[in-house]
Amino acid sequence: MKKSIFILSVIFCVACQKVDDVHNKNADQRGTNEEVYPENLSDIGYYHNEILKNYISISKTPSLLSTNSESDDFIKLMADYGTSVCMAYKRNPPAGNIDKWVGNIINMSLSGRQYSILNNILNNDMSISAAVNNAYGKEVVPAIVQNYLDEIDRVVEQYAGTYSFDNQLKLLHLRYIRSTTDSNERQLFNYVYYVASGSYEYWDTQHSTWSPHLSGRFWKDLYNSGRYLLDSDISGAVDYILGTMIVGAIMTWKVCVAYAAASSVVAGVEVLLEDFRNKTKSVTVIPNNVTFGEVYDAYLIRKQELGL
Repeated sequence: MKKSIFILSVIFCVACQKVDDVHNKNADQRGTNEEVYPENLSDIGYYHNEILKNYISISKTPSLLSTNSESDDFIKLMADYGTSVCMAYKRNPPAGNIDKWVGNIINMSLSGRQYSILNNILNNDMSISAAVNNAYGKEVVPAIVQNYLDEIDRVVEQYAGTYSFDNQLKLLHLRYIRSTTDSNERQLFNYVYYVASGSYEYWDTQHSTWSPHLSGRFWKDLYNSGRYLLDSDISGAVDYILGTMIVGAIMTWKVCVAYAAASSVVAGVEVLLEDFRNKTKSVTVIPNNVTFGEVYDAYLIRKQELGL
């Protein structure tokens, strides 16, 4: 029996090593465009998590911004989010004016499908795949991407909160990377994998920073808080990539990370800080009367308040 366990352990370790080898090989073949991929693919998860760390710290810092209404609360949330993005990329800024860059991401977030997808995940209990298909139309989402999202849903549902999650996510990524030579599809699989991996690491270790009463039961609490947050985060990455693919634009990792983090921040506030399952009404993910100009002006004020 011990011999059988040993053999199985060796096989599993070899499989995981092959996963890592393929990740490294993909990194070697990604080309020289640092806007498309970072120097280290793990930076995708790192910067994503830096935005979340910055947000929860900034959100607790006093501000003169009004919080007298639901709209005011959302404007401050997005201003704090924008400031968190700016801080995360301070030492590795995107090309051009960083405030305009952050403003473009905020505008993309407010005017796109992001909050429709979040609404269906948080209010209608949709899976990632169902929420994305609902937003884009099933005929628009490539079959291989639909299958990938279905399998991510399964991995999250079955393994989140267990020691097997990371390896199951890796093996899924390896299988799909090997299944296509299409550069857009491979980019989607890479971005989503590293966002999902980073998101899982962050929420698994830092959820008590947001909600201390969930310590030790985050993935198995009554309301599936962990699944909602991870699903929201992954959906943000998928939404950015699909939207970019449809219009034929170039996907960049920094925008993907920041855009996905917006989904994570909004879901984190609603699920953990607002305790949304105890509300008598559905979560209003984005108030209808909020404009980009209001959010961007608040972002600039917030930066000034924090001395950035």
